[in-house]
Amino acid sequence: MINCMTKVDAAIKKADSCMNLGGKQIASKLMRGRVLKWFGILNDDQYDHVKDVIRCMGMGVAKGKLILTYHTTEKAPGLYGEAQPPAKSGWAAQEPWDFARVAYRIDIYPPIWDLDQDRTGRLGPKSALMHELSHIYGNTNDIKESHVAGTQKVTEVGTGEVYYGPYWAAELKRNHPGLGIWNAENYALFLRTFLDPPIF
Repeated sequence: MINCMTKVDAAIKKADSCMNLGGKQIASKLMRGRVLKWFGILNDDQYDHVKDVIRCMGMGVAKGKLILTYHTTEKAPGLYGEAQPPAKSGWAAQEPWDFARVAYRIDIYPPIWDLDQDRTGRLGPKSALMHELSHIYGNTNDIKESHVAGTQKVTEVGTGEVYYGPYWAAELKRNHPGLGIWNAENYALFLRTFLDPPIF
């Protein structure tokens, strides 16, 4: 699984580099296609938001204290991974300047950590790590029905069905691109296109 984290780190760095090659207007055709596929048509502020999330993820992986725990038993049906805040300070310490000061934890549960399902299922271990890293260092959320309905802010914990998986992430970016840039799943699906080999 150390190799898994190394590949995730390399993908985040590659995405960060590609998104900063001159901005949205002159990004490569392939890059524009990747952004369009998982985030939709973005204005400049939204594009900058995506860039900032990925930049913060890269900083967090490079400088942060991260504890990865791979469990051998399920915690709950359908739960593939979860991010845990530092025990004492909680999520309030989630700022870039705290990366090297506090330790965050990612728990990964079977069956995904021992079978690379990235190509065939919703998540494999690399996608799960990307999803959780975006929560910790990018301040993303799991967008739910209440966010789409406008009854809760994107920074609040939502209620109802969550927009997980390629189908729902694509649905979110297609109909609510302003929410897709806050959804951890959209970042995982976007970033895995930068893996070696890429997963589109």
